[in-house]
Amino acid sequence: GDGLYAGENEYCPTNVAVAPNGTVFIADGYGKSYVHRYAADGSYLGSFGGAGSEPGKTQCPHGLMVDRRGPEPVLVVADRGNRRLQYFSLDGKHLRFVTDALRAPCHFDQRAQVLLVPDLESRVTLLDGSNRLIAHLGDGTHYQGVRDQSRDRFKPGQFIAPHSAMFDRD
Repeated sequence: GDGLYAGENEYCPTNVAVAPNGTVFIADGYGKSYVHRYAADGSYLGSFGGAGSEPGKTQCPHGLMVDRRGPEPVLVVADRGNRRLQYFSLDGKHLRFVTDALRAPCHFDQRAQVLLVPDLESRVTLLDGSNRLIAHLGDGTHYQGVRDQSRDRFKPGQFIAPHSAMFDRD
């Protein structure tokens, strides 16, 4: 009903995030690259993004997370096709990019001031509270042609196309 899609087959969501105020964000990462906003009661608030590389546009917004490391919560989008993180206000306004140390970010987890970013291109990146590189973990072989091979071909301590990662409780 929003006029962004000609049919249901164009909509292929990849992730969901919920803000402290109850706003729900849904990334259409494998569809038309929009991020949709809904109120806590499910009513549609609007959409932003859409395919492109300019500020506010996305290309495969694969992961979403409400980043609470700063003074105000903001939405961070794993703008995978553009090889960056893109930050938005909770009402969908572009704020900034993070491009350093990233290849094809997929998702996030957060512990205190550390942001964990799994990367489709075979590594997991840790960023500090200012989004500066702390470390790359398990920088392995690019997944193309590897993930269908037998598991004994995989190297311990390296990743193949990590789409998600989380800190454990310890």
